[in-house]
Amino acid sequence: MDLFPSKIVGLYRYSPLGYLGEGVHCITSFKCINIRDIREDIRSMPIILSAIHEKKAKFCFGIEFFNEMSSRHIVPSKVNSMVVLPICLSTAVIGSILSFDYVENVT
Repeated sequence: MDLFPSKIVGLYRYSPLGYLGEGVHCITSFKCINIRDIREDIRSMPIILSAIHEKKAKFCFGIEFFNEMSSRHIVPSKVNSMVVLPICLSTAVIGSILSFDYVENVT
């Protein structure tokens, strides 16, 4: 949380077999929540797929955010942006960090 100033961070595992993203934990400044019931084919979310393929962080907001999200996901009206940070081990992507809610006045 010190390196990535966000109010809520989701940690996800990634398996290239089946393009499967699985929730691990959701971390806030107050608590750590288990999100292991989340399983998604990330091919339905182009921003996450491109961050993993390119092995670099991605940010989208506004109309681009809604174009990048699957229509299966219900997004609260106050959410209009997302940051995706792939987690790499050597040359393999093993997970990602997602955030939709950031600390104000931070670059």
